[in-house]
Amino acid sequence: MRDPKEIRSRADFAEFVAELEADLKNHPNDWENLTLETFLDALGAWAGSARLGENFPVSLDRPEAWSLAAMLLWTGRSYE
Repeated sequence: MRDPKEIRSRADFAEFVAELEADLKNHPNDWENLTLETFLDALGAWAGSARLGENFPVSLDRPEAWSLAAMLLWTGRSYE
């Protein structure tokens, strides 16, 4: 699976999501959060506490970045 820092386009992101799904199916023992509930809990905890400048090379302090993240999660709720 690619490093998230390598994702540079919409197509890269879509492929990365598919890679995550395949990794979960093929290597569930490598995943700490196997349910949607624990996954979302961990995601929210990380977003609230991570020092992004240190842990991630791209500044995510722009409101539109967080709005896009929220939209992606929201659409996963009901998109077929």
